[in-house]
Amino acid sequence: MSSGELSGSGSEQGREIPGAVERVAQLGLTGEFGGGWFTTLRYRYVGSRPLVEDNSVRAASSQMVNLAAGLAAGHWRGQLELLNALDSDDHDIDYYYRSRLAGDPADSASEGLHFHPNEPRMLRLSLRYQY
Repeated sequence: MSSGELSGSGSEQGREIPGAVERVAQLGLTGEFGGGWFTTLRYRYVGSRPLVEDNSVRAASSQMVNLAAGLAAGHWRGQLELLNALDSDDHDIDYYYRSRLAGDPADSASEGLHFHPNEPRMLRLSLRYQY
């Protein structure tokens, strides 16, 4: 087997590390305006990743955009953030493992994808005093 090949399928072991992210990118832009006003735009990309050692199951990539605007004056800083501005329903994290529902027979477990979705679009207001 060459170093680029993956071993086996399904239950056999491979060379991938489950959940190991292969590509990540983040871009941020900040604008500062007169009188202490500012704004920011943040973009985050997390690429596809293996969920099992043989790479036969992979998590999809995910993207997130956050916006913020605020005012800094003296020791005070106020900020309003729009988190998940595009209301992405991508998965924040993915797992692949055997499970069963409570009350199901012990031998009824099956392999499947389990995930936590991105938090829905929301506003967050913060006020900070720095001394």
